[in-house]
Amino acid sequence: LAPYTIQEMTELMQEAFDLAQKYHNPVVVVSDGNLAKLREAVELPGYREVPVPAEQYNVLRGCNDTDRPPHKFRTGCSGKQETHEYNERLDQKYKLIAANEVRYETYMMDDDPDLVLVAWGAFCRVVIAAAELAREEGIKVGVIRPISLWPFPDKAFEGLDGKKFLVCELSAGQMIDDVKLAVENKHDVYLYRDWGSAYPTPFQVLDAIRKLEVK
Repeated sequence: LAPYTIQEMTELMQEAFDLAQKYHNPVVVVSDGNLAKLREAVELPGYREVPVPAEQYNVLRGCNDTDRPPHKFRTGCSGKQETHEYNERLDQKYKLIAANEVRYETYMMDDDPDLVLVAWGAFCRVVIAAAELAREEGIKVGVIRPISLWPFPDKAFEGLDGKKFLVCELSAGQMIDDVKLAVENKHDVYLYRDWGSAYPTPFQVLDAIRKLEVK
């Protein structure tokens, strides 16, 4: 889960615990140094009790009677059949997560933009500002912000055939592969990258937008 504001980071941290409990699976909240140093007003989410089923296959419990068999953690499986069943269970869980836990937001996508910027985390604040500057120059730009980096929001890219995409990353380029898998026109997926210790400015991203010569 990739927050882009302190408010969202506060909310997603609580949600991460809920998802971990729901799926018995690790959940990572992806922050960065710049987001960690921001100061913003937040409304703290209130306490909410997450219902825990009485019986869960992954709960360790002490059993001194014969009516309840003990639960045990094991580091491996015994034999081919048990390994197959274990992997099948994981596969079904991952499919369930992919079907139900996709999260994303879009900005300025209602008027069928010619160029779509894709960015996650706090860097998307810069990217949205760059998109607004591009709009002032008459360049129709929209933004997709994945919130769940996995499952990746392929649905956000449905119906965007014929568009150009500029993936903006603070890395050598990792999410660009996810975007290429999600769109049909892979040759029109471009990368703007910066891996310094500080964010680039909206004007630097705007320069990258101009170079694509979107009409």
